[in-house]
Amino acid sequence: MITEQMICDAGLYPYQPKFLRQYPESLHKYCGKGLGLWQFPNQFAPYMNKLLENDIESYLEIGTGAGGTFMFTSNELIKNGCKSCFAVDVAPIGTVAVADNTGNPFEGKLREYVDSSSQYAFHSGTSASFFTDYRPYPVDMALIDGDHSYSGVAKDWLMCSGRVRIIALHDIVNMDTPGVVRFWNEIKSNRFYHSFEFVDQYESDNSFLGIGLMIRKKIMYGGQF
Repeated sequence: MITEQMICDAGLYPYQPKFLRQYPESLHKYCGKGLGLWQFPNQFAPYMNKLLENDIESYLEIGTGAGGTFMFTSNELIKNGCKSCFAVDVAPIGTVAVADNTGNPFEGKLREYVDSSSQYAFHSGTSASFFTDYRPYPVDMALIDGDHSYSGVAKDWLMCSGRVRIIALHDIVNMDTPGVVRFWNEIKSNRFYHSFEFVDQYESDNSFLGIGLMIRKKIMYGGQF
């Protein structure tokens, strides 16, 4: 069972004022430390617990940034029987394209992590190049957290939808990523998937982050799944 405190103790990402504003002051003591998960613990813990109810042998994260979410998720999935975890990003390994990385306390952590085991791999590129050039066959589960524009998240979704059984989207209620919010609201009722939302907020007048999870339904043919 993954708890909110486990997420906090693993360490949260924000260390710059423009991103710390998304987090309540009660969480600031965990920020800029550890793995650096850019997640709300009250969203990410129940998401991970739902994920761990499923048999996942291969995991793909599109848009890894500093790598905190990838490292934490991979650790837990490997314990649960996962065999391969792939990180994909257009930015250099372990950096955050939207942030000023001056003094980034997470510099080098993702590279060290990926190099620690043959079960982990980093692909420098897009979801399209990953599936076309690197691994031209399906994976079990993917988290889409890369290009947060409407067209960007749509492209990643289209690359995954025919190749991945379980798909998650990050920032589905984030006021700072309206493209993802719009796209999620358009696809979350897709009849071929069971959809789940993890969108609890801390006390705030705003809405941030949020995770949407879609698990492909078993389709019955002639009485057989």
